[in-house]
Amino acid sequence: MAEGYGSVDPNFLAGCLSDHETLEETGWSVCAHGHGEVEPGRERGGSVSSEIMQPALGTMHYAYGWPCGGEVDYPGEQPYQDRSWGRYMSFRLGHGAGRVRVHRWRSQPACGGVSGGC
Repeated sequence: MAEGYGSVDPNFLAGCLSDHETLEETGWSVCAHGHGEVEPGRERGGSVSSEIMQPALGTMHYAYGWPCGGEVDYPGEQPYQDRSWGRYMSFRLGHGAGRVRVHRWRSQPACGGVSGGC
């Protein structure tokens, strides 16, 4: 987070929410794929979805499943992740009931984050 001081935007946050940096040394990471036992009888949980909100713009960026776009390594222990979007989609909320516009991103950064003028 210190790297983004003064310039935190949806792309930066998407990179943070897609992070696996501490997985090897600690067994945990922000983007968790949820497989295997941490210790006997204690399973590791996984990311179900990820959201980035921009209230001033009336926009929600939503990623169903893993925001990193990673592959399913353990199908028996990672159900439904084959349906993961692996990226964020932007939903711009209108000011009236029932008004929602969905915006697909034009490109996908390597971090699995937000792109295309969100």
